[in-house]
Amino acid sequence: MFVKNLKVPIILQKAEVLEKRIPQNHPSISDLKSFIKNLRSGYNGERKINYYLNQLPPERFYIYHDLRLPYGENAYFQIDALLLCSRGIFMLDGKNHSGKLTIEPNQMTQEYDEKRVIFENPISQANRHKLLLSYFLEKYKIPSVPIESLVVICSTSTELVISPGYAEGTKKVCRLSDLLKNLDGLYHHYNRELLDNKTLEKIKRLLLKKHTPLNTDL
Repeated sequence: MFVKNLKVPIILQKAEVLEKRIPQNHPSISDLKSFIKNLRSGYNGERKINYYLNQLPPERFYIYHDLRLPYGENAYFQIDALLLCSRGIFMLDGKNHSGKLTIEPNQMTQEYDEKRVIFENPISQANRHKLLLSYFLEKYKIPSVPIESLVVICSTSTELVISPGYAEGTKKVCRLSDLLKNLDGLYHHYNRELLDNKTLEKIKRLLLKKHTPLNTDL
C-alpha cells in the first residue's frame, strides 16, 4: 500500500511559475529552463516507477515516494522510492536519462546530442544512502534490518552499457521493465519475517515524521 504518494515537487512547481513571470530575454532564463528540464525529467522517471509499483500486491509493501531524511546536524538525503516490509527495506533510485548511459565502477557517462556528461556512479550514491538510512534507523534503536537498493533506468529508449566485469553494476542496475521481477527476487531472497508489527509501525511513523528543516541535498 502507498503510505506517501508521489506528488509534483514543490520546487518544480515554483520554478515553472517563475519561468512564466520573467522575461524570455532575462540572462538567467537559459539556466532556469535547464533546471526545470532536469527536474521534470526526474519527476517523469518517478511517475514511470510509480506505474509499476501500483502493480505490486498491496499487502506486501508499505511504499513511500520522495523521502527526505536527516543525517548529521544540518543535511538530508533523498530516496526516490522506499518499500518497507517485514523482510527488509528496498530503495529505488530512478534515472530518466536519454541517449547512451555507461556505468563504470567510478562514474556514469551520458552521451546525448553529441554531448558527453559525467555523473557520479548511481550505485555509489545508492550505497551511501543505504548506509545513511542504517544510521538513521540505528539512531531510533530500530533492530538491524536488510536494506537493498536498485538503480532503475526509466527510459526505454536509453542505451545501457555496464562496464564488463562490473558485477555490482549488473546486480543493482535494472531497466524499468524488469523492476517487478527484481523486487520479487529480493522479497523471496529474504524469506522470513524479520520485523514484527510493533517495529514496522515505529519505522512507518519515523519515515513520515516532519524532521527539522535541512539545507543540504546529498
